[in-house]
Amino acid sequence: MQTLLARRHALSAASFVAAATSAGQALSGPDGPRVALLQLDGIDTHVAQGERLSATLGTLARGVVAFSEAAAAIWRQTVVLGITEFGRSAHFNDQGGTDHGSASVAFLMGGAIAGGRIAGRWPGLAPDQLHEGTDLAVTTDARSIVNAVLKDHLGLSSQAMAMVAPNASGLQAIKGLFLV
Repeated sequence: MQTLLARRHALSAASFVAAATSAGQALSGPDGPRVALLQLDGIDTHVAQGERLSATLGTLARGVVAFSEAAAAIWRQTVVLGITEFGRSAHFNDQGGTDHGSASVAFLMGGAIAGGRIAGRWPGLAPDQLHEGTDLAVTTDARSIVNAVLKDHLGLSSQAMAMVAPNASGLQAIKGLFLV
């Protein structure tokens, strides 16, 4: 399986959108790769989260639109996974940002997704519902979402899954995420 790595260092907003367009075009090609990886910085918002996160999420939205337009020919078979490596704290710090936390969010988009819903359990923000009193509680292991994409969408075997994600190979993939 060919993989397109469209980023090796921080990209500007315009460069991210251009990379998303290029990824969509490459994936749509007759001999193109089946997987593309793009990274967007700016989510780690310890300071001035409101304005910084708003700009970053706007860039992400423009990138997804650009990708979907460039990948229109294969959109019905496409899965886009947006995921972070760590969560954020539930409350602002004294610099108007949030610190590293436990839980986060993952977005699944694309024509192959059985969407229009939240596939998880909301733990709540009441003080007694927060992990260690500061973080949104984890209700879904993000690796189970990745496992679903690898196994149920890309069709990786158990042996391949163990090589790609050895620490997650025992996790059950979340069921019902895909149309086919």
